[in-house]
Amino acid sequence: MIVVGLLWSFTAYGQHSLTVKEVKFDGIFGAAVNTSSNVQTIYCLLGLGYFLAPESDNIDVIIAKWIEDHPNARIIPVYTFGPIATDDKSSTMTYCWVSDKEENLNIWLVKQGCVHGQNLQYPTKEIKKQMGMDQLDNNSYERVHINDSEYQKFIQLAKDATTYAFENKLGIWKVK
Repeated sequence: MIVVGLLWSFTAYGQHSLTVKEVKFDGIFGAAVNTSSNVQTIYCLLGLGYFLAPESDNIDVIIAKWIEDHPNARIIPVYTFGPIATDDKSSTMTYCWVSDKEENLNIWLVKQGCVHGQNLQYPTKEIKKQMGMDQLDNNSYERVHINDSEYQKFIQLAKDATTYAFENKLGIWKVK
């Protein structure tokens, strides 16, 4: 039900979603294949901490297997910002959800202990202020693609998945 709502809200915002076949992922990052657009967009499965977040050793294998098992999954943009390259003012990064009907890759990664659910947040105004990131320069671009209600439902799923992984000592929660 939530994925249907997420897909609806995404469509309501007037965006065209891509299929997982149209984006090649290498770990948590992906790039569109065979695009005619001049805009270079990097897709990321994490909204925060994508370079510093603890990840399980097998996250790349789990992502590849999930995508293989869900060839009809859709890429749902959540938050886009840019530019990300100093020499390309049109370059952007989009935090996205990857969903196939009732299943979601991002939540699956948290539930398997690959990443912490807090990394599925995007930098809201409150988070940016807490982190001292609340000052955008004139060349910066950002856009939220989803409504707050669907986002909050998703974040609750991420919290629940984190609790499950922690309680079962999976992935990053393993006792070493």
